[in-house]
Amino acid sequence: MLWEAHLLLSKTSERNQGIPLLEVASRKAVLPPLETSVLEDLYDEMELLGFPVSASFFDLANSNYRGQVQAMDMMKFEGKTVRMVGDFVTDKRVRTKNNQEMKFGTFYDANGEFFDSLHFPNSLKKYPLRGAGLYLLEGKVVIDFGCPTLEVSRCAKLSLKQDPRSE
Repeated sequence: MLWEAHLLLSKTSERNQGIPLLEVASRKAVLPPLETSVLEDLYDEMELLGFPVSASFFDLANSNYRGQVQAMDMMKFEGKTVRMVGDFVTDKRVRTKNNQEMKFGTFYDANGEFFDSLHFPNSLKKYPLRGAGLYLLEGKVVIDFGCPTLEVSRCAKLSLKQDPRSE
């Protein structure tokens, strides 16, 4: 305020405005271009949400194999042993009369169609379901009350493409 008063009371009409007391040199920050990929985005989604949103596990699979049979064609293969690839949705544990564990599974195929699976105690012990992901399922198609089910004899979780963030 003293400087303002001095300038107002001074006899000179020119004011020395625009000269800062301390000159500060500033540079504009330049960010490097950010690299991203669809695969990274899918793994980010899985880390944050537990499942991919912008694509499916089928897009992450190392293999392009989608099975011999799709869910909509299961009725045509009654009594036959087939291989199917499914994205795990959920399972239900049940105890047999001998108190052994068995499971009913629900998957969806590459076309987004749901199908059910049945895992009896013997096959479940050798080939357990291990949570979310893609599975290759082999078994016999059985039809009960007009609904097809894959009676699984063998299954394995399929490998996914490597997470590029961990490289």
